[in-house]
Amino acid sequence: MAVQHKDKLYTLNFDQQTKVVGYLNQAIPLKDNAQAKPSTLEVSKLLFTVLIGQI
Repeated sequence: MAVQHKDKLYTLNFDQQTKVVGYLNQAIPLKDNAQAKPSTLEVSKLLFTVLIGQI
């Protein structure tokens, strides 16, 4: 898992990845007509990679 900040990618360590997954699990989904509030984080993307057959 990585985050993009100012067009640079930064890989998250295992502890950071675990925290992000926890935050996502606690997130409340938006209703169909709801608008997302602007993020206070300076992260433009979260990137998830799955390596098939690499386990």
